[in-house]
Amino acid sequence: AKARSADVLGHVFEYFLGEFALAEGKKGGQFYTPRSVVELLVEMLEPYKGRVFDPCCGSGGMFVQSEKFVTDHQGKVNDISIYGQESNQTTWRLTKMNLAIRSIDSSQVKWNNEGSFLNDAHKDLKADFIIANPPFNDSDWSGQLLRKDGRWKFGAPPISNANFAWIQHFIYHLAPTGKAGFVLANSALASENATENEIRKNIIETDIVECIVSIPGKLFHSTPIPVSIWFLDRNKAVNTKNRTNEILFIDASKLGTNISRTHSKLTRKNVLKIAAVYRDWRTKPKEYFDIPGFCQSVGLQTIREKNYILFPATYIDLDHSYEKVSTATIKKDLLNSWNSFADTQTRVSASSKKLHTLFCNIGKSVPMPQKTERFKLGDIFQPSVERLGNRKEPEILTVTENAGLVFQKERFSKRVATDNTSKYKIVRETDVVYNPYLLWAGAIDQCWIVKMGITSPAYVVLNVKPDFNPTLAGRLVKSSLLIKMYDGISIGTIQRRRRAPVEKFLELEVMFPSLNDQKIYNEFSYEVQNELFLLRESERKLNTFIRKLSDHWLNSK
Repeated sequence: AKARSADVLGHVFEYFLGEFALAEGKKGGQFYTPRSVVELLVEMLEPYKGRVFDPCCGSGGMFVQSEKFVTDHQGKVNDISIYGQESNQTTWRLTKMNLAIRSIDSSQVKWNNEGSFLNDAHKDLKADFIIANPPFNDSDWSGQLLRKDGRWKFGAPPISNANFAWIQHFIYHLAPTGKAGFVLANSALASENATENEIRKNIIETDIVECIVSIPGKLFHSTPIPVSIWFLDRNKAVNTKNRTNEILFIDASKLGTNISRTHSKLTRKNVLKIAAVYRDWRTKPKEYFDIPGFCQSVGLQTIREKNYILFPATYIDLDHSYEKVSTATIKKDLLNSWNSFADTQTRVSASSKKLHTLFCNIGKSVPMPQKTERFKLGDIFQPSVERLGNRKEPEILTVTENAGLVFQKERFSKRVATDNTSKYKIVRETDVVYNPYLLWAGAIDQCWIVKMGITSPAYVVLNVKPDFNPTLAGRLVKSSLLIKMYDGISIGTIQRRRRAPVEKFLELEVMFPSLNDQKIYNEFSYEVQNELFLLRESERKLNTFIRKLSDHWLNSK
């Protein structure tokens, strides 16, 4: 009865913490991490046993959920010990109260007003698990006083932003087999700062990064900006099965449910879905498979080729034929699924053999350009005149330095609510979005992340003309040769915001495969894509059938 009373009191305390954070907005969000985010972190890290550390512990939600996780999985709560630090004394008192209600030992949860960077309260701690939600993009972290700190093994973080100081602080405190899960602003995935890019590259090259999860917007009371969760593992070779030099990317940004106009949450079902994919990837490689639009396992070489960008959308394949299966229809079409089972197996086998033949003879089968011709970019691209008008607002995109096209709905949500969005430009798959004010920094990209979106009227949207292959055209504008040419068409200086008018861009001359060679390439590309589609479609049907059969068995018990 005593334990039950403590649990009820704990839930009441957490409820009022959440309500206070909601009412306080940004200020309240500084000490409170939404429960669904905490649940996701703990469900994926599985802190059954060892030392759990949060160097920016807020109101202690990470600790509470860790203990609950152990209890729920029939473990021993005494097998974990918690360590924490908080710089705000009022928040620290909330932590102590939150833990005391649940009879959790808080003796190693420390307070000092200097914070974890200037006065590390657990200098010698090597934790088995680090779970944290540090301040996003913090510019007031006293970085100027710590330029030669021993924690910066991968490079001294910029004074203007603490994101990579936090990451290196976490790594410094990890035990040799330790794991970390933490929330960061998406800007850390592909920074516009050269120093941050170098640090991220160094971290990735040591094979510490295990998984990146994009989570929905509007989860946090403190900010509407898009955020993601990082998972690190100091010893992937031991803790995972055959996942060295690989990173799992999960795009969960479409999950979640709205609880108000301005806030949403991940449901328990969402949390379990993400965690199950992660666990399969780590320990059951035969059961894991990439899900188009949701998750992709990517090798280190591919990440190198993408300049160490960690945006999940950069790597996750889009497959618009992928559809969710409703459990309500499982029994109804189970018989149809069974009847198509044999046919599906045949298609998988045939497509696999054909693809195998194509790729084994890649040198012989891929058509190489026999003739190149001189074209102006204006021959290949034409500015789009399509505007949003009165149509329902689709995804909002922006083109950034380094990261290219990214979703920006949350960033522009307030502006869109008051602006006349009818002038926003339509972006369709394969269109090129051109930022005339950042071109000198490489801010030009081709849309592959959404079927249709909208972007700022300040950008130029370019359609690939019908006679030209869109994949080749997109690769052309991102090629190193053309990027060198961009500087020659820019006007102004960095101080006066250099720009490159689209008219100058379209006048650039390039050598490009002849129209006849492109036609041959298109036919070959179509053949490969068609076989890949058949293979994926067949695999999808097989997996759908297996899920239906599983649900049928579960529902019949």
